Amino acid sequence: MSERTVIIGNGIAGITAARFLRKASDGPITIVSAETTHHFARTALMYAYMGHLDRNDLKPFEDYFWKKNNLELRREYATVIETEAREVHLASGERLGYDRLGLATGSRPVRYDWPGQHLSGVQGLYKMQDLDAMEQSTHGVRHAVVVGGGLIGIEMAEMLRSRRIAVTFLVRETAYMDFLFSDDESAMIHRQIERHGVDLRLKTELVRIEDDGAGGVAAVHTSDGERIECGFVGIATGVKPRIELAEASGIETGRGILIERNFKTSALNVYAAGDCAEFRTPLSHGGTVEQLWY
Repeated sequence: MSERTVIIGNGIAGITAARFLRKASDGPITIVSAETTHHFARTALMYAYMGHLDRNDLKPFEDYFWKKNNLELRREYATVIETEAREVHLASGERLGYDRLGLATGSRPVRYDWPGQHLSGVQGLYKMQDLDAMEQSTHGVRHAVVVGGGLIGIEMAEMLRSRRIAVTFLVRETAYMDFLFSDDESAMIHRQIERHGVDLRLKTELVRIEDDGAGGVAAVHTSDGERIECGFVGIATGVKPRIELAEASGIETGRGILIERNFKTSALNVYAAGDCAEFRTPLSHGGTVEQLWY
C-alpha cells in the first residue's frame, strides 16, 4: 500500500518537497495551508503592488498542475500534530492520517513590542494577505515610514515610491547593510536610495507609533526624539522560524525545528525544511538556520 504524505505549508520548501516526492512515488500527497489555495512566489509580491505583474502571475504553476500531479490542496489551519497516532488535526475538526509528515511552516515577521504596532496601517510584507492589506492601507496615503534596513525594507520603500508616496526609511545601523557591504559600497547604495526620493535615516530606531484617534497611524516617534507624520508604517525588522505547531506537539526545537542532515526531526517519520528548520550541526558554510525565502 502506498504511503500517505501530509505537508504543512505551501511555500517554496513545501511545494518543492511535494514535487520531488511525486517523482519518486505515486502515493497520496496532501498539502495543507491556510494562507492561499495555490503556491505563489513571495518574492514577487512587490511587483504585483507596483503593477508589473497581475495577481495570477504570482503563481509559478498553472492551476491544473496540482490535479495533473495528484497533489491534494487543503486551505485550512493545522492546529495539532499527534506524532504517536500519526495524525494532523485541522481547524475544521477533521483529522488527516499520515505515514510521513513534512513541516514547511516558514517564518513570521519579528516585532519588538512597540506601542501602537497594533494600529491599522502597521504591517510587514510576508503573506498574500499582507499585499491585500497594503493595497488598502496605502490608498490615499501621502507619507509612509519603513522600519528596518534589510532587503524587505528596501523593497517596501520601492513599492511605496512607485505610487509617489513619500518614504522615510529608519535604519538603526551606522551604514546601510554594513554587515554585508564595505563602507564605500554602503555609501554608494545610500546615495542611490536617496536619489530615488527616499529619506534614509541611519542610527535611528522606532520608539512608538501614534494613534490618529480612529485606530490608524498619525505619526511615528524615533529614538532621536523626532515625530514624523505618516499614514502607513512598514515593518521590515527580520523574520523568525514559525515553530509553534511543532513545539506544542513535543517536537524538539531551538531557534527553529531541529533537524538532522537528512531533514528528520526528533519525531518518527516527521521532517522539516525551509525557513522553519534548524540544522542540529552547522552546515559547511556556518549556518544552522537558512532563511532564504522571507
